[in-house]
Amino acid sequence: MSVKRTIPISVKEKVKYVRILATGNQFQGSSPASITLQAKPYGFTPKSYAWYKGTSTTAVGTSSSFSISNSQVATVEVYKVVVTSQDNQKYEDTISISKVKDGGDGQPGKQGQMVVQREWTSGDVYRNNTDVIDYIYHRATDTWWRLKDGLNNVTAGVNPSNQFVKLTSLEQLAVRIIVAEQANLAGFIFKDQKLVSQEPSLSNPNLILDGILGKIIAKDAEISGRIEALFGSIGGFRIENNNIVSNDRKLEISSQDGLKFRDNELRDRITIGVDNTGVPSIKFFDEQGNETWSAGTSGIIYTNYIAESYTTTIYTKASDGSTFTETMARVYLDVLFKEQISYWSSTGNEGFEGEYWTVVGASPETVTYLYSYHSGKNPESEHNKQYEGYYYKSNNKLGSKVDNGWYITTGSFERGYGRRLGFSMPGQPPVYETTSPTFTRTFHAVRIVNGKVTHKSSFTAQVNLTTPGPGQKSSVPYSQVIIGQTTTA
Repeated sequence: MSVKRTIPISVKEKVKYVRILATGNQFQGSSPASITLQAKPYGFTPKSYAWYKGTSTTAVGTSSSFSISNSQVATVEVYKVVVTSQDNQKYEDTISISKVKDGGDGQPGKQGQMVVQREWTSGDVYRNNTDVIDYIYHRATDTWWRLKDGLNNVTAGVNPSNQFVKLTSLEQLAVRIIVAEQANLAGFIFKDQKLVSQEPSLSNPNLILDGILGKIIAKDAEISGRIEALFGSIGGFRIENNNIVSNDRKLEISSQDGLKFRDNELRDRITIGVDNTGVPSIKFFDEQGNETWSAGTSGIIYTNYIAESYTTTIYTKASDGSTFTETMARVYLDVLFKEQISYWSSTGNEGFEGEYWTVVGASPETVTYLYSYHSGKNPESEHNKQYEGYYYKSNNKLGSKVDNGWYITTGSFERGYGRRLGFSMPGQPPVYETTSPTFTRTFHAVRIVNGKVTHKSSFTAQVNLTTPGPGQKSSVPYSQVIIGQTTTA
């Protein structure tokens, strides 16, 4: 046995149609200059296009797009497109294009009433005319009132009469407070508790009133009246501790100390102010913070006055060159100072015998006296600084500065002390106790250029003598035992 069943199968046909896409559908006066229409076929391949205006059967265009100029539409026009497919089926769509024109200006409107808030007082005259209307607060009942329309200049009693109308909550709201979020009021936007100007743009406003932070941000503010700022910044200045201080702290305006100018190390160099007695003054300070002079109503006062002076130094010219070496130092010690270590001995009574060492020839054979001039601190100090330095004569302005070169001075000497001490009993050989002496000499060399010391060098010589035997003598020149050199600029 077989069962047969017939199942119908159908193919869904694709929808075919055309739509008009447009850059606009209305002219507003003379704008825009034109509107472009575009025929968009769906579900089929177009073979031809035909555009028609109104009920006319004459085509005004045969491409897929069609442009309508502003002058072709007076009030409203209907445009139709007919698109023929490859199988000669026709599809169409229509669109209306209108034009609107601005009318003339109307008559000026009547100016609204100005609302004046007042408190209810018996005997006062209240108004409701074309120019002003009184909104009156009745404190006893915590209510607001106004005169009825048509009534004006009415004298009030103790309580509102039937001549007055109690204000609704809406009227009170309009008078007493406005609550608006993202509202545009006279060119300003209320948003997020801020009042923001729209000029030149919302992203770059000229004025912002911030109700949360209490800040006013204005690109060009002109304030007439009192300003009180306890902290913040003004240009390159900060407000701190009731003072105005530049960001680099080189200038400070203080309510207590006046005006201060500082150097790169932030040391006060000039102060201008009024002292605690009310006398104005200007003070100048040196690099160490010492006041040098001040000026006030009594004139200029020089502080820490130091007269011009000079000091005498004993130097020996050693070299005209730019360097001074350890080898040169050995020569000058030997030639100029003739210095060496010697000892002497003596025999005392009661069997004591001693031998001792000392230094001979410790002074240079030739010396030069140099005069180091100081300008001091006085009205002429700045001018006389040109004379500072080493001279051959004590009168610096008449003498010439010393020749350029290296000069040496003896520096310091530390005397060592050695002994050989013996003790003997009659008929017995002596018993000796000995110590070895150490002698140290430090001297300095300086380079002078144009009267000023430019380099310094220190040399150290040390001698360790072994104790000689009885009747022996020992001497060692320092020039043979230099053990160190230190040079600084």
